[in-house]
Amino acid sequence: MALESQLSPITADTITTRTERMLADGVTSCWFSDRPRPPWLGAVPSLRLTTTDAGLLVAEGLVKFTGSSWTAVPPVPVAESLRWAFSGKVEQHAPRSPLGYPARQLARVWTARTYVAAEDAHLVEVCRREQEREQERERLLAEQRAKAAKRRAKIDASNVVARAEALELAAAAEEQVRLAPSGPAEVSHHVLKMNRGVRQAIAYLAREVGIAAEIGWSSSDPRWAGGTPLVAEDGTPVAVVDPAPSLVKGEAFRLLAGMLLLFSTAADVQRFDRTTRGARKPRVPVDGWKMQHTGPEPPTSPAAPAAAPKGRAPRLVSRPCPRAADVDAAARGGGGGSGGGPPPPPPPRAAAAPPPRPPAPPPRAGADGARTPEEPVTPSGFSGGRSPSPRTAGAAGRSSWEPESLCSAARPRGVGLP
Repeated sequence: MALESQLSPITADTITTRTERMLADGVTSCWFSDRPRPPWLGAVPSLRLTTTDAGLLVAEGLVKFTGSSWTAVPPVPVAESLRWAFSGKVEQHAPRSPLGYPARQLARVWTARTYVAAEDAHLVEVCRREQEREQERERLLAEQRAKAAKRRAKIDASNVVARAEALELAAAAEEQVRLAPSGPAEVSHHVLKMNRGVRQAIAYLAREVGIAAEIGWSSSDPRWAGGTPLVAEDGTPVAVVDPAPSLVKGEAFRLLAGMLLLFSTAADVQRFDRTTRGARKPRVPVDGWKMQHTGPEPPTSPAAPAAAPKGRAPRLVSRPCPRAADVDAAARGGGGGSGGGPPPPPPPRAAAAPPPRPPAPPPRAGADGARTPEEPVTPSGFSGGRSPSPRTAGAAGRSSWEPESLCSAARPRGVGLP
């Protein structure tokens, strides 16, 4: 065994590589350090030492198993710990139970074989107790499932009786109205024949279920919850079309809980289920509603077309402003500047006459009745001794708004540019 005293800093990876290299050559090792927190302690066979009045003692790395965890042994001299290691009384071990001392969790420690056997016995006992708890948990769940199944069977039996009675009463009421229909019943029956959703429901029963149904005469009975009953040829109700969820209560709930509910669209099915479940007192059978929609499937939204590639932005072509010589030649009727100049501009536009200047106000009298000297009047007609801004003065001399040209400096007086 090689005894290595590591005083300089070293990483856990580096010291592990060195230990593996020695072990490949058949040499075991044990590393020592007197630093308070070496980062590699426990990564390789190692001990942390401390110096006291009694000499050099082992402070960390030598442990024993007590109860259910590992604890540090009291400090022992280094010579004693080496004698145990050389004689085989202590050996390297990877603990599977937590270390009970507050220093840190070490991946490898020095301990006696008896403590390793004690940890093994403890882990076996822990596994046995866990299996017993799992078996007890499964037994309790099985009992709960059996009780729930028994309770559900009792509820189902009660529902079968209640729904059969409700269906028998509904069939009797339907037969009574059919034999002696009243005026409103006849009108309602005729109107329902024209209802598109009802016709779709009758076609659905004939196509999917194989039942030739017709519209019932007792649609105004509250037991149908505002829906339209469909009855077979023998007068037995087989389905209800578009019942109102807010009216499903009492006798209507017992009757509709065991019948097929037909709606025009899938959205109507979802709305009925959502409304009955979301009420303050939910009105949903234990086995759920038997619902179906008779209309076509909602169309799926087509995939959005791929965006067309962006084209290049149009190129802006800038044209030079006409020169002053060309403008003068155009005003005189000439052909412009030197060879191949721009085409002659249109005839000049007559300049608008400036508006008449407003008359000067009469002199005002002072506090003693004497006339005060006249205030200077600006060319734009504003008094007050301040000159108008260039924009204000220019606007006062034009009868209409004219855009300023970028080539106004090259424009001769009296000639307008296009």
